[in-house]
Amino acid sequence: MAVLNWAQTIRIKNIIIAAGAFHFRRDRWPFQRQLQSAVLQVAVDSVPVCEYYVTNWRRHEDGIVAIQNQILNYAYCLVKY
Repeated sequence: MAVLNWAQTIRIKNIIIAAGAFHFRRDRWPFQRQLQSAVLQVAVDSVPVCEYYVTNWRRHEDGIVAIQNQILNYAYCLVKY
């Protein structure tokens, strides 16, 4: 995995990956699976989206589209991985 190679090159042991509020869990999953035996500690943190909040995404078309896309992406990840 490229992140592991990069971390080993610059000799870091911890990394924080910023992800959107709706997909941070899906982004965290492959890193935890691939790097569970590595020395690198990976944390994925949720970053707020500017257009809408996690509490009111239903009121915005972009929020509805984002959650629909995440459901499809999650299903794809379950099948592929």
